[in-house]
Amino acid sequence: QLEELPLVVHRGLPRPGEIWNENKMRRDRWGQGMTHLTSLSIKSNLLVELPELISRLHLLTSLVASQNRLSHIPDSLGNLTELALLDLTDNALSHIPSTSSKLLALRNLRVDNNCLVQLP
Repeated sequence: QLEELPLVVHRGLPRPGEIWNENKMRRDRWGQGMTHLTSLSIKSNLLVELPELISRLHLLTSLVASQNRLSHIPDSLGNLTELALLDLTDNALSHIPSTSSKLLALRNLRVDNNCLVQLP
């Protein structure tokens, strides 16, 4: 289980049956090499926060971060204007950032089993 998202991600991993060649792999800082992602599931880990770099995933339509220990969501979440599904169920959130009002494509917000005091 992850306690935090890694700072570096690897791209160019071999496909099943291919030979591992480390020279073909590319190392990127988190968020820089993954800007093409449309769906990200990081559920059932031990994460306490999401990185500000999450805003670089501007094509993201689905973010599932349920069943973690999230107590803070970065304001940059509001930059994910394509986001249609945001699942933050079963965390330790007391609030959702006011920038979430920019999420005009959002159709499904799941926040049950948190410590929310108010919604934006």
